[in-house]
Amino acid sequence: DVGARFLCSSGAACIAEMFTFPIDTTRVRMQVVGTQKTGTKLGMFGTAKEVFKSQGIKAFYSGMPPAMIRQFVQCGVNLAAYLPIRNALGADKDHSFVKKG
Repeated sequence: DVGARFLCSSGAACIAEMFTFPIDTTRVRMQVVGTQKTGTKLGMFGTAKEVFKSQGIKAFYSGMPPAMIRQFVQCGVNLAAYLPIRNALGADKDHSFVKKG
């Protein structure tokens, strides 16, 4: 059960990373470049267009393997360990003061 949660959450995190990584790359480029080249801010689409023209599609996925490893481990451990830790701390028990029924 823990292994299945680990694999499912890790897989979902990696799929999400594949779709959001180009957006994050564009955001970082906007922060780093700022107004250096043109004197004005290009915005999200303008920055993406400039990156694509100057470096191609590969630039949006540069650095993706370490990000995938990070997501695989981080999300897998977080979601696989959550339920056992929660249950060990007693969160699965009813601690209410009002009797049900």
